[in-house]
Amino acid sequence: MKNLFAFAIVATCLLFVPSAKASVNIANLDRLSASVCEFVKSNNRSALRKKLKSSNLNLRKVYDGLVCQPEGDFSGGSLLRAASFYGSTDISKFLIRKIKKEHITAKEHDGQSVVEWSESALAAGGVKDTSKTQAILDEIKSKIAS
Repeated sequence: MKNLFAFAIVATCLLFVPSAKASVNIANLDRLSASVCEFVKSNNRSALRKKLKSSNLNLRKVYDGLVCQPEGDFSGGSLLRAASFYGSTDISKFLIRKIKKEHITAKEHDGQSVVEWSESALAAGGVKDTSKTQAILDEIKSKIAS
């Protein structure tokens, strides 16, 4: 009976360990997301690929969890939205090729898809390089149409 009681206590204590690991994983995801956003801003495709590979992550599976925080004129959002804002053509080509169409057409925190946001940002002149953003938008629309 004492052994059963001791086992129950140990088992109960072990139930709380995964929650600590989960908070560590969330912190790791936040750091990963921040570094990935830096690669997007600097249009560094090879560094992004290396980071994803070293972290053993499949972009299709984690894309929704990687969000760039607001900074300056950028209101925050998905990696593709950040690539569009900063005119990161190499990154955008990589992302468009790797992610699902559903990720591209999904509504984000402000109720707009990447296409809708890019069109309104271009019209308002709210991007770093309008010609690069237009090229990215054309490529996004091409992916959706296929």
